[in-house]
Amino acid sequence: RSRRRAGAIVTGCVALTTLIGVLVSHRKRAGMVDKAVDHFVRGQIGMYRGALTEIARLGTAIPVIILAAALVVACLMTRRWYGAVMVTVGTAAASAVSEYLLKPLVARHLGTGLSFPSGHATGMFALETSLVVLLLTAPHLGVPRRLRVGLALAGLLVAIAVPVAMVGLHHHYFSDTVGGAAVGTGVTLLTELALDAIAGWRARKAPRNGPYTGTTAHGSGSEHATVGA
Repeated sequence: RSRRRAGAIVTGCVALTTLIGVLVSHRKRAGMVDKAVDHFVRGQIGMYRGALTEIARLGTAIPVIILAAALVVACLMTRRWYGAVMVTVGTAAASAVSEYLLKPLVARHLGTGLSFPSGHATGMFALETSLVVLLLTAPHLGVPRRLRVGLALAGLLVAIAVPVAMVGLHHHYFSDTVGGAAVGTGVTLLTELALDAIAGWRARKAPRNGPYTGTTAHGSGSEHATVGA
């Protein structure tokens, strides 16, 4: 069930990114939806440029790397080897897809720079997706459900705040941030599904006369379950 849900979300992210990419390809102006949303956001929060700048800074390369490293360390401390790989590969792959594939391919401009998809939104939603997956698979660690839900919601608020700040600062169009969120979420979940397939293959290859001692994203031991289950 969890695999099917993750696959459906990945499919939706691909479809959404493709649709927006086609609509904004090689454009240098905001469309009707972007104009309306951007105007509303900037009218509501545009006067708080100092605060918006600090929030937007969370989505730059160094803070994203630090946050990803913190998640990796947490995974290593709890012997969740596949989780550590998911965070590392998922975040790096999502950023690479955004910066080196989609931006040159779509070639949407805001000013003199390429804007679709937003790298800030990509990085933050890649981290948020990793955090949610790790929290969903944390019951075996004895983490209370309310705490896990609270942490996931807090992460989501931060992930949303960063691209909203970028729109408020006129550094991105609204659709750029939606595309970035889709790329970050989709690539991270795709990484999760790939790691889950590897974990399943290792479990099937384990000797029949003894317990499987490999490690899934849940931890270590004889269990085998979906990375995102």
